Amino acid sequence: MDMASFASKQANGIICCSDYGYKDDVVKQWVETMYIPVSGLTEAEKAKAENEMKTQFAVLDALACCTANYKMGTNYLTVTFTYKDVDQAANYGELYNAGILQTNTFISMSATESTLLSQGFVKK
Repeated sequence: MDMASFASKQANGIICCSDYGYKDDVVKQWVETMYIPVSGLTEAEKAKAENEMKTQFAVLDALACCTANYKMGTNYLTVTFTYKDVDQAANYGELYNAGILQTNTFISMSATESTLLSQGFVKK
């Protein structure tokens, strides 16, 4: 399987990374990782931020093809979403129904790369 990785730092300080596994331009799996700055927050504020992220992303965690992981560190809350077997109709259909994909078909790596680069991501 071929791999492609992209990263972007948002205006709010959040760092977003996306890693894709693909074959013949069809994405088979991907991992999205967000590093949310929490430096200077109290432990209570960090716990609140983590709970807010879990609430915000509950729809993703509920998907059969996605697992979510939250890890609080000293400087960042790391939120990782792992999407597996997204080249399967049931899974890309699930992603489409959840509003994550704009089309109910397999994910093209070349189109994904083009979109990410146009949004300010850089290829790692």
